[in-house]
Amino acid sequence: MTSVGCPQHESPLHKLVYDLLCALHSGRKPLDSVEEPVKILLTELLSACEKRIENLDHDTSSWALFAIEWTRLTWSLLAIISRLTTRFIDPRHIDAEEQQLTKRLNIRLFDLINKARPVRPLPNMPDHDYKWIQFYGLLAPTLTTLHNLYSQLDTPVQSLDTAIATFSEAQLRPCLESFRELCRSHSLGIFASLRRAQLDRMANFHEIPDEKLRTATAYYTSMLYTLGILASRLQGFRFEWQCKFPYSMSDPVRNLLDIVYLTVDQLVADCLFAAEPATNAILVTNNLFPFNCDSLAHAVVFKQFDVQIVSEETAQAVQIQMNKVREGTFLPHIPGSFPSAALLAMKPTSGVKRNNAVANAEGGNTAHKKSDVNSKESVVIVPSYNENLLSWQATYPHLLCTTRQKDTVLLDSRAGQIGKRPVFYFYIRATTFSPSGGLSYARSLSLPFTIATRRNQDCQVQRMMSSYTATCFWLYGTSTLDGLILNWSDNGIKWSHFKQLYQTYFTVNAEVKRSLSDIDFQLMKEKMECEDCREHTTAIGEEPLLTFKNVLCPHLRYDCDQNVLRFSIWRGNLEVLQIFQDARTNVKQLWDDFILHGLTDIDDINEMLSAQPSSVMFLRISYIAGGSICISTRGERGIIHLEPIELKKLQAKSVFEYMADIAESERVIEYFFRIKLLWSSKGLK
Repeated sequence: MTSVGCPQHESPLHKLVYDLLCALHSGRKPLDSVEEPVKILLTELLSACEKRIENLDHDTSSWALFAIEWTRLTWSLLAIISRLTTRFIDPRHIDAEEQQLTKRLNIRLFDLINKARPVRPLPNMPDHDYKWIQFYGLLAPTLTTLHNLYSQLDTPVQSLDTAIATFSEAQLRPCLESFRELCRSHSLGIFASLRRAQLDRMANFHEIPDEKLRTATAYYTSMLYTLGILASRLQGFRFEWQCKFPYSMSDPVRNLLDIVYLTVDQLVADCLFAAEPATNAILVTNNLFPFNCDSLAHAVVFKQFDVQIVSEETAQAVQIQMNKVREGTFLPHIPGSFPSAALLAMKPTSGVKRNNAVANAEGGNTAHKKSDVNSKESVVIVPSYNENLLSWQATYPHLLCTTRQKDTVLLDSRAGQIGKRPVFYFYIRATTFSPSGGLSYARSLSLPFTIATRRNQDCQVQRMMSSYTATCFWLYGTSTLDGLILNWSDNGIKWSHFKQLYQTYFTVNAEVKRSLSDIDFQLMKEKMECEDCREHTTAIGEEPLLTFKNVLCPHLRYDCDQNVLRFSIWRGNLEVLQIFQDARTNVKQLWDDFILHGLTDIDDINEMLSAQPSSVMFLRISYIAGGSICISTRGERGIIHLEPIELKKLQAKSVFEYMADIAESERVIEYFFRIKLLWSSKGLK
């Protein structure tokens, strides 16, 4: 057996703390004498803390690094001491060795108190901020009074109890309430900025700036550092009390600590950063997808993460509860319960996967039968430690949604929009090891997403699938943010805004370098509305407004062989994008080389070809047949508009082959009409 004083190897600090907290929550009986694992972990923890405290001044010269390290060490010790001291004062539990280890932990905490630096304002907060000045004006005398209480330990217990009670009501509570208000008001801007960065990533495909995340993590570090200054001194006072009165069952300082610990639990109850969805806001049932949720607070240790899918209405209720926790009207120790809107399952990370079952953010051929997994209202993810972020996170590579709510909202009565799909959120409830000795909860909501069925996905770009992509495009494009909730907007958006959004959407999803130009949008603008979907009258000189109804109204029409195809602008756009996304079509190169044109009116094509030499070819994308590549030529027989080439044809024969065949059949075709210049076709022969 390994002795208590000689551990076989040195574990990282975060693992030692996590293992200890789990061991102390394992439900052992008070009279259980099998304490060897706990003692081994405590000995290792003391060794790790001693080294890190000793190096605190040398390795962390900057304030930011010092605050992170000091905060992690301090709150780790407080969380462990709080649980050990509860056992220590239990008359049924007397273990001299464990008491000695607890004493050594308190001494290490004194070392941290002595190395502490003055508190600073929260990140991006000026020194002259009124609420900061107000709080600091309460903190300084609170710490002074607490220091004076140390010197009163020689007075009778009854007199000291009275002084502690007076200190609690007159100074400690007002000080903490002032700090809660300071944090609540200051954090709103930080979190709103971070959420907007997430929306920008989804709408405009920009990366989230590192500075946004650094500011959010710095906020929690600064907040926990300030409260750590207060809590560590209170625990020091409590330890001195217990040493002075070893046989007293009274523990008045514990009540003071509980006030601070409740404040901590309230302020870290929103420290989760739900990173999903990262790029694609459409889940497909039974398709694998990865899940990630990070903690913005370095010093918070998690027991588990519960993840479930909730509806828009439930997400609103979750946010109301989160706001109540911030306001202090709902205890963070109450787990709360919300209904699920879909079932989730965890695919084992090992074992045989069905077909090409690889988790990826974009979906793909990753389908699994419901019989492969156990579907649940929520799934539990065990925390893992991120060495780069220096914090705990929930990450799992193979989640899948096995079912969802029925589509009862095809005509959304609230939005009054045909085609709007139901919107869902991931609700993450993380169980944290509270410094009070119990458990608390942190909550967050992901970005919104829709859930499509396999039936919709297998039909390439069906009417229903286009409504899913249109719902997400409109939801993120309008960006009506209310806290963590993204509300649906009934209002129209300006044409210039839509154009900018779709330019980015096209470039990213078509995987091309060349963006759509103003000329490419002219025909789309003309075809964007009809009498049925026109909701706004545009005055002369004003920019037109587009609504979601304009985007999904099936007012485009294509007649072929007595069949009438009616489809929307959005579905036409998706059909065109499918042509770009299929590698067999080879249209990306032509687009990036400015040979393939965007949407172009037939009269404009005739005019341009008439002004060119007689042997010229013009290629363009078109809404004809729902979405296709169209080729027009001017040769000896004049201007000819050839039959549109749909995706199925391009999958069997690339556009290069079509161009070569047409150039050869016309014999005199020598040039392609390229944007701004003509390009010789001889390279194709």
